[in-house]
Amino acid sequence: LAQAVAQSKYKRLSSIDFIPKMLNARKKIVKDKGAAPTDLEDEVAKALFDIEVSPSSDIKAELRDVVISGAKEVEVGKAGAAVVVHVPFRVWK
Repeated sequence: LAQAVAQSKYKRLSSIDFIPKMLNARKKIVKDKGAAPTDLEDEVAKALFDIEVSPSSDIKAELRDVVISGAKEVEVGKAGAAVVVHVPFRVWK
């Protein structure tokens, strides 16, 4: 249900509204030259960006310098799946 609501929300946005947000979220992904981010990496970067720009976020300052280098979904037994996010070492202070 939540996924359907989220999808319908994005269908109402025009491409003019969506493109700048996606381009800003792409700045959260650091890949080797020529490597394209996966859909999962795009989703993780967008979630980080959304938290960073949220007016009610308590951790927006900490997320400003955080970038990801990859994301991968792994199966976790019968419980389901988890997302492993790879963060370059230089990000952690």
